[in-house]
Amino acid sequence: MELFQELANADIYQGIDYNRNADALENHLARKFGIVTPIYNILLLGPTQAGKSTFIESVKRYADPSYIINTARIGTGNESCTSEVRTEDVTTNLPIYRLYDLADGNREFDLSRIKDEKTFKKFLARDDDLSLQAEVEPNSAEVQFRIFDTPGLDDTNGNDIQNIAKVLSALSESNEIHLVLIMDSHHVPLIPSQKEAFRTYFNLFQRLRDLMTIVHTHVPNHHRFPGTNSRLDNKLKERSEFFNGIAGVEVPSKRIDCDLEEEDPAPLCLTRNAIREILEIAMLKTPVVISRSHVHKLPVMAAVDDFVRRRFEAKLDAVIKARDSRSKQNEADQLLDKIEETKREVHKWDQLLREHDTNELHQLYEKRYGEEITFIGWFQDLFGRANEVHKMEFPNQEFTIQNVNVGRQSIDVLEESGGQGHRFWKVQFKRQAFRPGYYHVVLNMTSSTKYHKEIAEWKPKLEASTKTLEDQKTEHIRLKVLAEMNMGDPSEDSEQLREKKSKYETILEILASDTLPVDLFLELANASVYQGTEVDRSADALEDHLAKKVPNGNHDPPPAWTPSETQRPDIKRTDTIPTYNVLLLGPTQSGKSSFLECCKQYADPSYKTNRSRIGDGNESHTKDVHVEVITTSLPIYKLYDLDDDNRLFDATRLKDERSFKKFLARDVDLELRSEEVPGSSLKRFQIFDTPGLNDTHGDDIENIASIFPALSKIDKLHLIILTDLHHVPWFQSQKSVFKTYFDLFEDFKGLMTVIHTHTPNYQRLPGINKIFDAKLAERSRIFSGIAGRDVPTKRIDCDVDETGPANLCMTRNAIREILEIATIKPPVTKGMSLVRKLPVMVAIDDILKKKYNKEMESVLKSCKSKSDKLACKIQKLESDIKEDEKFLQDHDTDELAPIFEKRFQEEMGFFGWFQDLFGRANNEHTMELPFQEFTIDEVSVASQSIEVKEEYGGQGFNFWEVRFKRHRYESGYYHIILKVSKSTKHHVEIVRRRLHLEDLRETLKEKWEKMRELKGITESGATDTPVKCCSCSFAQLLNKIIGYRKILDITRATTIPVDLFLEFSKAGVYRGRDTESQARALEEHLAR
Repeated sequence: MELFQELANADIYQGIDYNRNADALENHLARKFGIVTPIYNILLLGPTQAGKSTFIESVKRYADPSYIINTARIGTGNESCTSEVRTEDVTTNLPIYRLYDLADGNREFDLSRIKDEKTFKKFLARDDDLSLQAEVEPNSAEVQFRIFDTPGLDDTNGNDIQNIAKVLSALSESNEIHLVLIMDSHHVPLIPSQKEAFRTYFNLFQRLRDLMTIVHTHVPNHHRFPGTNSRLDNKLKERSEFFNGIAGVEVPSKRIDCDLEEEDPAPLCLTRNAIREILEIAMLKTPVVISRSHVHKLPVMAAVDDFVRRRFEAKLDAVIKARDSRSKQNEADQLLDKIEETKREVHKWDQLLREHDTNELHQLYEKRYGEEITFIGWFQDLFGRANEVHKMEFPNQEFTIQNVNVGRQSIDVLEESGGQGHRFWKVQFKRQAFRPGYYHVVLNMTSSTKYHKEIAEWKPKLEASTKTLEDQKTEHIRLKVLAEMNMGDPSEDSEQLREKKSKYETILEILASDTLPVDLFLELANASVYQGTEVDRSADALEDHLAKKVPNGNHDPPPAWTPSETQRPDIKRTDTIPTYNVLLLGPTQSGKSSFLECCKQYADPSYKTNRSRIGDGNESHTKDVHVEVITTSLPIYKLYDLDDDNRLFDATRLKDERSFKKFLARDVDLELRSEEVPGSSLKRFQIFDTPGLNDTHGDDIENIASIFPALSKIDKLHLIILTDLHHVPWFQSQKSVFKTYFDLFEDFKGLMTVIHTHTPNYQRLPGINKIFDAKLAERSRIFSGIAGRDVPTKRIDCDVDETGPANLCMTRNAIREILEIATIKPPVTKGMSLVRKLPVMVAIDDILKKKYNKEMESVLKSCKSKSDKLACKIQKLESDIKEDEKFLQDHDTDELAPIFEKRFQEEMGFFGWFQDLFGRANNEHTMELPFQEFTIDEVSVASQSIEVKEEYGGQGFNFWEVRFKRHRYESGYYHIILKVSKSTKHHVEIVRRRLHLEDLRETLKEKWEKMRELKGITESGATDTPVKCCSCSFAQLLNKIIGYRKILDITRATTIPVDLFLEFSKAGVYRGRDTESQARALEEHLAR
């Protein structure tokens, strides 16, 4: 009686939701009798800097609002922060957070006040009249979530294999996993490396797919609800379709913005309740035992395996081949290496003279001063900062300065001396008070003047190297006629070959599988087999490891190729308006086309954005080089305050980041005006928008090829803008893209400026947000490291949907600063004759190099005895038996598996209260699983603001049905999962496998009996005889060698002539992702 009274007082039996009542009873009894709090294991996966560690910190703060964020755990957004698997335990009773309006009698906030996105943004910015309170639902007991934070794939340190091994090691210590959250930063386009990372997650553990939920991170709270922004909705819908496609099932998704610096109650309420929904899913899902899983091989592992497979086949071939005249061939090869070294010398001196012995202007000095009026800047100016005199100076040199280019804004020059025609330059200036200002100067001189001493040394060295090269070529012609391919060592007989082949086939069975057992994968990973990026080295390690586990070529660096440069037509312009050519480069979906559209709107505010030119943020959009011409006098945009007698806006009102955000949200009392700068004139900017590298369709080579024909039509290049989407971490692929640009445009580095796109305007000015400043400073250091020099950077938010005057003012003035750089930089007039090979091109060349460094003869095949053939059949039978046994072991169990999952969810959004007012909340919703031939073993339900009307069937029945309604004026959801044992779910296939297994075992028994009989015959004296193939004649072989050497000249080079590169690209040589097929296409093209 006492226990019944205790349970009744705890409302254990209240309501008709029996599953929830059972959970409440279980938790109550667990607390009463000291049973341990239930633990739910959650695995966080996602690319580098997708928000995994940030999510954990937000979860800890959700469970304990007084928790102090551990900033050491959070990355900067650039490099990987989590290098080891980290486990965090969070205990919570899953409270719901609610908002109460202090200005309305401390009542729960009335969502009916929110009419549109603008009022929603203002609501989210409220901080002084809203109270955030956590409320625990009745009968809610404490639960513990053990969250595994993991290093991201496409790790910025290139350790994907090691990171996966760390995850597996950590998970193997836990009995089961309840939820897998795949974090997806929607800012990051679905570039090939990103897609491959997500494919890896879904393929890595086939058994975990049903546990997976996609969490779209960095979604602003004012866009968290579907329907608030159609563009974002379409973008996330497209991403969900991609995830569903690679998973083969519909994968649930969530939106969240884990801004750890957020303190306002409304955004915190939205974020914390989103976390609650996500955590609750872990309590619903059927856990999976990790030890029974297999690891799906990553592409790099498959590539290494394929490489080792070919190497074993080559070893086998080498055993049965004979190679003659090795010494003569070595002598020819050695001389060929010397020829390539001399070619590099000739090319080096020739290129140095071409680059430096010219009248082209050369930048020899550049400096920029800039000061923004931030929140406290007006105070500093009020107390004298604007009176400070700034100096710049270029000291006296032995040569004269050719010209001086200056860009400035809100600057008063006090004194300037030297400059054009002088050997020095210096200036003194002041910034105008209460105005942001900058002074940017570039000094230039001719290249031949600056390098006159070096030029005098380079010319005789070029002459000497050229004569040496001609002598070496003459000698090589004599030696290569005598050269023969290496024919191997024919000393081993067929029996030794058979033994080796048997061992190789055992190894190849491992290499041919798409998956690896967890223990074998960890063994290989711990042995660092797949560590590093060199396939050759990984293949060596794998070969050695497998050779030890299973019982019983030198790669020279490619020399530079030295073709003659092609001349570019010089196109003269007769326009009276000066034209400046600007090249836009950057990874796919980094904001190039959006920047171009904003430039057009800057020049002509009446211009309507061409949305067909802008991508969706997921897939690559720009397929060809697109040229736009804008004409502008580079006006400055200013804000006037209509509430302050139409005066220029008073920046002293902005005290902190919060007031700045409110200022940016103003839209009815500010007027935006453009004002001409005194002395300005019209200028024409010809802007080249290019397809992005890291293209989501895998067309990087073709995209690079499309740039050169467009550049051949201009005679000067004034500015190269590299767009950097700062949301995208420094993936290896991201680093590779920018390194490609800096290598590709080696002669143009002085023209390059990096713009950090999609920078919120409230963070555009340095000093506003220290964490963001540190992040961009780190990215700038990385850019400078890649380029080998300082690269200027800019911040901009190219939001083509923005209409607020304050935001437009900041964006347009940022564009003005960027375009003005093109007018002061010394243009580069030099054409491009060589293209540096991309990694994929080098990989293709490596395949051909290896192929043509071997003799092209037919493979000798050995005759197999009957016992050999029978042994192969036995091996195949044993492999099939193991496969069936493994299937039965994994599937013929009482472990639960989901057979039905469905989720209903309705958010209030901006107009939800209107819809509820007119009856939407009265709608009844139905879910059902029709009659099945087996019974349901378990039903798991999670719901919020839901009233269950009727429920039938479920556990112990072979059907299930429910009817429910959502509470009025409240967001609600109902999430259901029905489960059965795996042996029940797969009973048809289990029966088939058992019958098949019996047949296989019977057949295997028969084959072994025959093998014993054959062995008796073989041991009595029967022998095997190998079959020999005829080789090519010497003359035919020599012709092949000469042709192969011509191909090797091309494949060994680190660069390729532009015309040849365009020829290959046009022929589709580099199309597709299969390196082997690309190598065949290149081989066929070169052969023709």
